[in-house]
Amino acid sequence: MTSADDTKVLHDDSVFHWAEALFYEPFYSEKKIDKKFRDNDSTVENFVTFGAERNISPSPLFSIQYYRRVRSADEGAGPELAKGVFFDWVKNGVARRIVPTIHFDNEWYEDQYADDLADGQWGFEHYLTRGRLEPLRFRPNPWFSPEQLLAPGSTPFPPDRVYEACLHTGNKLSRPFNPYLRTWGRPYGPAWLPEGSPPIEPVGGMPPRRLLDSLCRGWEGDDVRRHFRHVSMLVTIFQREFYVRVAELDPMTPHVDAFFDFLRTGLDRGLPPTPFFDPDIYVERLAEAGHALPEPEQAFRHWLEHRKDHGIVPTLLMDRDYYLDQVERADAAAAAADPLVHYLTEGVANRLSPAPDVTRALLDKAMRISAGEIPGIYRYLLFAENEEEYFDAGPSVAAVGTRTYPNGVSFALSRLETYLKNARPDKIRARLKGPVISEIWRRATELEPRVGHSDHTFRLAIPPFQSALANVVEPMRRMLERSQYDTVVCVPHCRMSGAALVAGAFCKAMRKAYPERSMLLVRTDGPYFQRPEWFPEEIGNVDISSFARSIPPHDRDRLLMDLLIGVAPSMIVNVNSYLAWNTFLEFGDRLKLFADLYAYMFCFDHNKQDVLTGYPARFFDTTIDNLSGVMLDTQYLKNQLTDIFKLPKAIQDKLWPIYSYVPMPPRDEPLVNTLAARDRPDGRWRVFWGGRLDRQKRFDVVIEIARAMPDIDFVCWGAAVLDENPYDPSTFPDNLTLNDPYESFETLPIDECDLWLYTSQWDGLPTVLIEVGLAGLPIVASRVGGVGELVSEETGYPVDAFDDPRAYIEQIRAIQQAPEVAVEKTRRLHELAITRHAQDRYADDLKQMLGEGS
Repeated sequence: MTSADDTKVLHDDSVFHWAEALFYEPFYSEKKIDKKFRDNDSTVENFVTFGAERNISPSPLFSIQYYRRVRSADEGAGPELAKGVFFDWVKNGVARRIVPTIHFDNEWYEDQYADDLADGQWGFEHYLTRGRLEPLRFRPNPWFSPEQLLAPGSTPFPPDRVYEACLHTGNKLSRPFNPYLRTWGRPYGPAWLPEGSPPIEPVGGMPPRRLLDSLCRGWEGDDVRRHFRHVSMLVTIFQREFYVRVAELDPMTPHVDAFFDFLRTGLDRGLPPTPFFDPDIYVERLAEAGHALPEPEQAFRHWLEHRKDHGIVPTLLMDRDYYLDQVERADAAAAAADPLVHYLTEGVANRLSPAPDVTRALLDKAMRISAGEIPGIYRYLLFAENEEEYFDAGPSVAAVGTRTYPNGVSFALSRLETYLKNARPDKIRARLKGPVISEIWRRATELEPRVGHSDHTFRLAIPPFQSALANVVEPMRRMLERSQYDTVVCVPHCRMSGAALVAGAFCKAMRKAYPERSMLLVRTDGPYFQRPEWFPEEIGNVDISSFARSIPPHDRDRLLMDLLIGVAPSMIVNVNSYLAWNTFLEFGDRLKLFADLYAYMFCFDHNKQDVLTGYPARFFDTTIDNLSGVMLDTQYLKNQLTDIFKLPKAIQDKLWPIYSYVPMPPRDEPLVNTLAARDRPDGRWRVFWGGRLDRQKRFDVVIEIARAMPDIDFVCWGAAVLDENPYDPSTFPDNLTLNDPYESFETLPIDECDLWLYTSQWDGLPTVLIEVGLAGLPIVASRVGGVGELVSEETGYPVDAFDDPRAYIEQIRAIQQAPEVAVEKTRRLHELAITRHAQDRYADDLKQMLGEGS
């Protein structure tokens, strides 16, 4: 809503004065519809009381974005700019004589019509209140000439609002003045349209060419406006999406506004209207032609004036000879005289390639980028760096470069431009066409006619620019403490997770079993190393995730491959690393030539439709032929894989259920021994739960159990990791407490716990349940995945209906009602955890898998 000051302004006569002066009903009504207000009230009174507060512009001569940008640079600008920009203009802008549009040249107007203005009168006000009533006498700027618009029978534009009507019509067009409508590069009228194109559609009763002439006619006479003769060409090569970025305009600036900004200010600042102009390349090629750029001339303006004199192509994105070979003979002369303009006005429309490196595959892929109705080449050059899916189009580079324009604006180049700028294949191709190489080819052809010198070289592998690894391999190698390792273990990262705990246990067991073998731990997907105590101190440890993130996704497996080849291990083990799985998938047949490949798998995941996903679904059948063995933490997963993939015995023999051990000393006396006689505050039992607050772990079931058992306290630890957290603690029952995730099992107040609750919907054999078993606590757990191999009717209280709170409640009550039975079951659990999940047993299983065990 408005402030007290704003309310005062609303009743000020000056607000209605300026509103009536500016208001143009067709424009305002459309702006209301654009902002989803579809009422039929489009009066000036509605604008003052409704539209102005909602920043709906009253006229093409009042730009909300432009005024806000100008005013925000003023020290007096306040928070009122965020709402009610028109009111701020009336209150502050008028006094400062800020013209709220780029379409009115106030300085020119006051100079041109000085005799008609009262002393000190503001030109913009004079035009709004009197000048536009005589459009043939008073013009808003030197480039608007309304004569043909006001000729009898030419247009339905109202004579006293002809300029606003013209701007309104122009801003409705999809491109600047819509000079070529649905065709790219064919300017103006039917004579230029390709065969079969839709007919030109007049806008507002006037063909686009006449609209353009009306807006630009008269833009001549002094040196600043000497480029009028180029306007017809400029409007065809002008690329709005590029220009609004380089000129720092609002991204939603219409084509007409953007083009006028280019004519008024962009040309004088040396800003190009298209990404196909590189100032540095133009200056370089101008010097090679024996010319120099005169001071203080801007590169683009110089090219504009002299492009036909010297024929320089000012961009690496175009190879003149290559392009001309594609042009039809009828157009050859025009293309040769002005190749870049010919490409931008006709070649783009005909999907011709401007250079060997601009491949059809690149353009076809770029067309899938959603960037409005613009050709694929512009979609790629302007938007590919923001679209990871498409950013891998084009040559591989280590990192994209930037280009800085004369106004100081810099933004990222595409991969293709970075490659062209750094590798300079244009210079290599020039040498390949030079006299020395040509003579070599000529002599070779005399000896063997099938040897020929190609007209065009399409792909150049120029070290190191053809590889995205060029800038990352060396620093990655420098991190290594030694040049060779016997065993490499790949993990995604080391966070508080069961997979990281298993990875640490594997490394410790291998070091104990094979102390003579060197070992390297490689973190591939993230830098985290939160639990160093889980891993042996004497192994190498590197993080390559930052290097991987700095290169395109499709090159990251090559990065890990380079590392593995370099350190030449005889054994490579993957414990849940996505990058390592991709590397096994892509390069497994080569890696197995010098190393035995092993991997850990824990369980399938399930998507929201309960379809099996995860690493076993994605990588098992595609990599198993190259793997020497797959370690599983349960027999259940081996049976599941065998059943799903109908595995022959030779593949089954590669699957090794090896029960994990955890580096936690078992309790000499299991905690369950005191279960019956335990002193409980207020006589209330305490149930512990810990896990991720993700869909898999079913914390929603825990909430319902707690709600149904108000006599028991539920103490929980966890946070959402993979999914959004859907839980609101304010809705939890009073007997449920949720804490942040615990650092380690040993930090829990486990002596205060009566039993452990586990509610997962799917799982392998979670290490936390092994830890609970070593502590000697009763477990009530969903019997999913491999959980039943630890928690059975003999060792605990399994629940088959994982999503039924009543089934868990029944088992919890069974423990309360028969604690002596719980003691016996839990003692067997404690013994099983100690014997089956011991480090020595684990190491023996590993040796057996490696063919060295008993």
